Amino acid sequence: MRKSGIGLVLLMVTLTNCYATEQEIADLSKQALMEMIRNGPKEKTPDNQNAPSLFELKLDKAFATHQYADVLRELKIRTLVRDPNVEDFVALARIHDDPKGDAFNTEKVGYYLHKSAELGHAEYQAILGSKYLNGSSTLNIQKDETKALYWFRKSANSGYDNGQYLLGEMHQNGWGTEVNIPKAIEWYVRSADNGNNRALISLGNIYHTGNGGFKDYQKAHSFYLRAAENGVTTGEFMVGYDHYWGVGADRNYEQAKYWFERSMNQGNVPAMTYLGTIQALGYTGKVNLDLAKQYMEKASSQGEEKAKEFLSTGCLIESLKVFDIALACSDRKTINDSIVAAGGKRQEANSTKDIDVYDASQLISGATTLTVTYLNDVFVSAEYSVDQDTLNKLVPAMREKYNRPFSLIGTIPQSIGGLEIRLRETPLGGGRLNYTNRLMLDKMKQQDQASKAKSMDGFSSNF
Repeated sequence: MRKSGIGLVLLMVTLTNCYATEQEIADLSKQALMEMIRNGPKEKTPDNQNAPSLFELKLDKAFATHQYADVLRELKIRTLVRDPNVEDFVALARIHDDPKGDAFNTEKVGYYLHKSAELGHAEYQAILGSKYLNGSSTLNIQKDETKALYWFRKSANSGYDNGQYLLGEMHQNGWGTEVNIPKAIEWYVRSADNGNNRALISLGNIYHTGNGGFKDYQKAHSFYLRAAENGVTTGEFMVGYDHYWGVGADRNYEQAKYWFERSMNQGNVPAMTYLGTIQALGYTGKVNLDLAKQYMEKASSQGEEKAKEFLSTGCLIESLKVFDIALACSDRKTINDSIVAAGGKRQEANSTKDIDVYDASQLISGATTLTVTYLNDVFVSAEYSVDQDTLNKLVPAMREKYNRPFSLIGTIPQSIGGLEIRLRETPLGGGRLNYTNRLMLDKMKQQDQASKAKSMDGFSSNF
């Protein structure tokens, strides 16, 4: 059993509790002594070891109601003993840090935060380190990376996972010490092994980006996967990303879709864009432009620039390149310059506001013209006119290049990189090779229909 003497109680008050008045000290000391005489020190027995004490129940109620007057007096008594419980100082810090409570006092928060850290509370050591890392005008704590490092190290050495994570951050970024990636990895691994998901993500990022020369996509994937399996949305997204691109894992669009969906369900916006891309490119089945637009519209509404770009132009992260440029992602001038650089000659006489026509004889042997159509200078389609012999040669050539079943029978378009590619014969001989941006073609049709409807309204009003 623990014993306390009244003289030591008074000494502890004098040295550690600068917020108690002399009368309060006398009252608290008297109450503490009387309580010990009357009841003796209270200890939990094996039968009730895990049961909350009456005071703990009272404290829980105080936090729930934000009414602290009753527990404050008792907490001050409890901190006067020779060997105080650090949790009592933690409780005092929490009480004074409650802006809804009747004892809100930021000056006392700083005092009890320091006391809790000094008495070895690992979580509050990490919190105090964070206050020194960033500075806190509210708690009157000046930014001091050296002190932050000191408290993070204390917390980490106590085995606290967040303290270990934060110490890893200090070594990774060179805050309060030199940059030391191996040391950062060491502390991140300890933290991750203690269940810290942020450490898993940081380890994944180090190995994914090659920070400090430690690039290893498979290791990165393993850490992301551990975080993903714990339900961390960033981990879920990165596992999807790895499967989408085949980085550190097999290229598997079904797996990518699965993890992107999990991440999206937790609000990850880039995951929505990737899901839209998968649908637009038909990577897990047929192209579904309507579903792609739904994903993109959702992402766009939350500020995702890639999604906005797709909805405006049809541009995707894997848009098909022709003339070494992604047609759907390029403006009219860029497309024109690329065609001219490849040998096309623009025919001014045949070009209009929304159409550019080129002599294509130097672009494809056997081609006569290349016609490029735009909607408000956004790419809609490009179509070569070719002779019959060239058309026949293009069928096997396109099959080999894109590994798709191109044919002149049925003229079914092949969706590649967000564009529809079609080979077809014309009634008078020869044929066409056409690249169409379906999203923009649909917009053009809607615009044409709106124009026709408007002209009909004007016409009908005349009779």
